[in-house]
Amino acid sequence: MATSSPSDRFPLQRIRVRERTLAVRDSAPERTDLPIVLGVHGIPESSAVWQDLMAELEGEARVVVLDLPGFGASDKPRDLDLSLPSLAGWLGDAVDVHLGVEAQVHLVVHDIGGPIGLIWAQAHAERLASLTVLNTTLFVEHFKPPLPAVLAAIPVVGRRTVATILGSASRFESTVQRAAGRPLDAATLAALRAPYERADARWAAAGVWAAYPRSTGGLRAARRGLRAMDVPARVVFGARDPYCLPASARAFAERLPQATLHLLDDVGHWTATEAPVEVAGHVRALVRG
Repeated sequence: MATSSPSDRFPLQRIRVRERTLAVRDSAPERTDLPIVLGVHGIPESSAVWQDLMAELEGEARVVVLDLPGFGASDKPRDLDLSLPSLAGWLGDAVDVHLGVEAQVHLVVHDIGGPIGLIWAQAHAERLASLTVLNTTLFVEHFKPPLPAVLAAIPVVGRRTVATILGSASRFESTVQRAAGRPLDAATLAALRAPYERADARWAAAGVWAAYPRSTGGLRAARRGLRAMDVPARVVFGARDPYCLPASARAFAERLPQATLHLLDDVGHWTATEAPVEVAGHVRALVRG
């Protein structure tokens, strides 16, 4: 079974943050009456492949997904600090610019967007209405890193090696497809890979993996902070993920005070892309309260 290809219903907008241009998709920019769902994508994703999820919630919620700095159509400066706490700061500044400094959000996080979104949310507890945790982890004991993450940690040559791997269409697509439970179709694979036709995007993605050693303090703090996140929450994991194992899902559900656990048996790592209908159903339940 192939997932549907991402729709082109939600055009990119550009916002200025810290004198940089970031891209954002907003399903209903004029609908200030709707609850806001804030999605935080992973690697090697962008907002492009969250559009089917956005479409599922159209008319019920205003879904906003930022292209994180270094990803998608956002700026990719070579001097950018790509540690996860740094990207959490960029996320927060972008939310303030696009939605306002008091906006409450229903947060949906995936992959590296997990720690990024959680770091931001723990520092802004008053702005968090609910939390949906898709395949991600703060638990190294339940994480099997993909090969690029391992290679990127090699000093000097690692980041360059990973950037080269991302430049190969066949290696990129086979790596992404191996992590899927429901095979991704050609249009979805093309949308995922499109940014990596540029060298600066390949360098940035490799840089996120290379920056993991500088991210460990933020990851530990976010893990400790889970028990204080006392909001309605759902942990929705593809059970066929080779990286973020179901044990990670259970660890989140055990620590988040109001969480319920939901495993999707035939879904892999790319939860929002493989299973937009199921994920939208869980988000919808939280938005409706």
